[in-house]
Amino acid sequence: MSVKDRPKLGRGLNDVSRFFLTPAARCGQEPREGTVPLARPASICVCHPASPLIQSAFTANLALETARNRRKAVVWDCSDQENARLTALMGSLLETGPGQGGASGRVGLYGLPEIVIHDGRAGWGFQGAETDDGVRMDEGDGREPLVIVNACPTIEFFLAAPDADEHVVITGTGEKDLLQSYAFIRVIDARSPRCRVSLIFDHAEDEVRQQRIIQRFSAFVLARTGRSVRHLGSLVHDEALERSIAEGRPLVLQQGPSEARSSFAGICALLIEGCEHAHEGAGS
Repeated sequence: MSVKDRPKLGRGLNDVSRFFLTPAARCGQEPREGTVPLARPASICVCHPASPLIQSAFTANLALETARNRRKAVVWDCSDQENARLTALMGSLLETGPGQGGASGRVGLYGLPEIVIHDGRAGWGFQGAETDDGVRMDEGDGREPLVIVNACPTIEFFLAAPDADEHVVITGTGEKDLLQSYAFIRVIDARSPRCRVSLIFDHAEDEVRQQRIIQRFSAFVLARTGRSVRHLGSLVHDEALERSIAEGRPLVLQQGPSEARSSFAGICALLIEGCEHAHEGAGS
């Protein structure tokens, strides 16, 4: 794809800023909901343009929560930062190392379906769950594996990567963060018009302000793309999150009280539940 063929990334920061400061959004379109294709297992792509480390931490916890929901997770790790690789953030849990069974690593806990991690940096893509010879498609409760893509958080990645059924964009609530997220959503919309898009705020403490921002941002995206964006909540940061990253052990496995763990687990549950419902609806 040449530079001139790339989707335009939208208006400038000043225009976006004025929109966020207006009391009401201008929109006259009905939201366009994504339709989930059934040609391959359901797939979710996670992106945090401002923090690959938090992106990968969320992806690791999403994979663990998928296994706890009795479903196998196949993760394609496309992150290009070594400290944000899934094998680093799950280091204490890995059962196998690179090159064994065609995977970068595997995680299996407490008799739950295993998590298979593939290196997706070559070609910036993923091939689904069927490429792993060691994958049993009927493992867990009989559902096909959930494919989770830990994206390389660049525009170039989304211009070249295969489609996913759902894209999850994690963002701060500042104007520059929201403008950057909008640019990614525009590219996702152009490349994958049938997918769903969900938004997660990273460390937004004021719930009232959070709701105000998501209402205006969603209306902004709808007015310019005709696409609805669902909001899944806000990730909390605390010492337990920092410790989980340092120890290479996902936050949902940490013991003791933690607001961060509750926020990560709750958002993962909403995402997995939404994926299940959408898949059931597409198959009915």
